[in-house]
Amino acid sequence: MKTMDKYIGTYATYSDIFGFKYKQDELIELIKELPIGGVLNVLSQLSSIPGNDKTIRAEFFNYLHAINPDLRIIEEKVSSHFLYSNQGLLAVWKWLLAYGDMDKLEEEVLIIRGINIIVYLNLIISDYLYDEKMDFEKIKYDMFSNAVFNSESDFRNSLARAALMFDEIAGDSTFFNPKEYLDIKKSFFEHYGYSIKEYLSVIFALFAGFMKPRIEVTPEWNRSSDFFSASKIPAIANGILEELSMTISEGSKWSQDTLHEQWNYTKFRQKPFLKLENGAFFPINIKYLYEQVFDELYFKIRQAFPGNSTQIFSFYGRCFEIYIEILVQKAIDSSPLPYRLIKEFSFGSKKSPDVMIRLGNKLLAVEAKAKRLSMDAFILGSKDAIEKDTDRMIIEPIVQLHNRLRELKEVDHEALHGIDEIYLLSVTLGEFPTLTPFEEDIRLIVEKSFEIPIRAYYHADIEEFEMLSEIISRKNAKPIFQYLDNKKKYADHVPLKNFLFSSHLKPRRLKYIAEKFNKHIDEISGIIFNDPGLDKSSD
Repeated sequence: MKTMDKYIGTYATYSDIFGFKYKQDELIELIKELPIGGVLNVLSQLSSIPGNDKTIRAEFFNYLHAINPDLRIIEEKVSSHFLYSNQGLLAVWKWLLAYGDMDKLEEEVLIIRGINIIVYLNLIISDYLYDEKMDFEKIKYDMFSNAVFNSESDFRNSLARAALMFDEIAGDSTFFNPKEYLDIKKSFFEHYGYSIKEYLSVIFALFAGFMKPRIEVTPEWNRSSDFFSASKIPAIANGILEELSMTISEGSKWSQDTLHEQWNYTKFRQKPFLKLENGAFFPINIKYLYEQVFDELYFKIRQAFPGNSTQIFSFYGRCFEIYIEILVQKAIDSSPLPYRLIKEFSFGSKKSPDVMIRLGNKLLAVEAKAKRLSMDAFILGSKDAIEKDTDRMIIEPIVQLHNRLRELKEVDHEALHGIDEIYLLSVTLGEFPTLTPFEEDIRLIVEKSFEIPIRAYYHADIEEFEMLSEIISRKNAKPIFQYLDNKKKYADHVPLKNFLFSSHLKPRRLKYIAEKFNKHIDEISGIIFNDPGLDKSSD
């Protein structure tokens, strides 16, 4: 298999290297012989290191060469492959928890040997992650799930965003009409017994506790049961840690029950820590700890309201729209270019797009949708679920934008006077991957509905929109429309985030977000510890 492009890679499997699939009964016996405690410790750390780390690759190939010099040819065979993937390592977690000998939890392993064992297991288990008779249509939807699964988010951005949306904006009733306002901070506290800020402070402390200054694997990784003993809120902190942790027996049973559900890692997402009997704990995947800051907090707040409540979704949507509006305003205020922000307004019985950004004869219309992928889409790779999500997250908002602008033109609204080029952008709370087969499906439907000229249309998640806002704010930046034109011309089917990073723009945090991050870090670190030691750099 060849790498599809610079943004998509393939990972090796055991059969790629050795020409046959490792037998399942032999795999189970191999796992039972392992010093499970030491291996899990190494696996926890390896799960936060990129799959193509040069040192790990070199060590693994040295290990193979030492076994048999003739295996040098293997290095050439997999030179273009990653040795392991996020999905593969989580599958290794499930197999180890399902079949590992838990009487060996106290046994340790040399770090280098532990790494080689895990890479070897990943190669073997990866052969069990796909159907050998898979057709193109199934591959298409598996690619979708894999793209979502392997996406990365910035912890600092997520924390600042969570504090802004769910604490500052949601806590200020002046942003809302009286009928639409919900006091989610009060409901959250009444439901859980702690505040949103206290929850974020505990997640922050856990992140700081497992933050690596550099890529290395160490025996000193577990955190002890007294981790929060010096905290100002030890009972709350330990309670939240308990909510986020699974026991060995709990993890073992769930792994056995779901072993062959290749995309089902829901338990790891909900409970990203493994807790041993002595109270020591470590993350299953550090990415899932990041998600607790924003993505999982979204659901956690939702659960504080009755199951049949729909008002919370409307409130989420309004918080999101306000957040987008604030970002654009802050970006325009910092830009030397004469951008103009046009906020949402009513005309007739309808409303304009949530935000419009005007510069000369060009207009970018933005629709903010507080939507995210359904569980069936990114966990099961369900064709029906993915197509439904494509429609509600991408197609409907873009068509809606077009229709509102067409109607504004029909009434000759002054907002469009002098506009010759229109750009459309759908922004969602959750990620929707940019992949050629789906982009073509979107194009066929969307462009068929256009009745007025549209220069280009795009979709972005919230983090990508934050990056666009930062570029607008720069003192020496070209008009944002030039970058959007380049995206359309040279990278139409590439995620906006990847395009920005590869175009030498080096996206940074919007100054406003960086300032909010530092402000909230000071607050939440003061809630739980005097100084948890996280670098607050905005770089």
